[in-house]
Amino acid sequence: MRQNPHLKVHVAHGRYDGATPYFAAQDVVAHLRIPDSLRANIEHRYYDAGHMMYVHEPSRLQQSADLADFVVRAAQG
Repeated sequence: MRQNPHLKVHVAHGRYDGATPYFAAQDVVAHLRIPDSLRANIEHRYYDAGHMMYVHEPSRLQQSADLADFVVRAAQG
């Protein structure tokens, strides 16, 4: 992101994820060595599912909509 400040990142968190707890992922993102001005390029979305959001139907539908929206916004710059 420091080399490409236009890079956008979408982080999907499952609230009940035992493999990748969302607090751990938040901690990793918080400790990235990037300027504060680039932190807005990282978005977080939370789903009431485990590690595989796509097997929990409400989360799958929401994540699908969130990812489609992300792709459109990221492509616009």
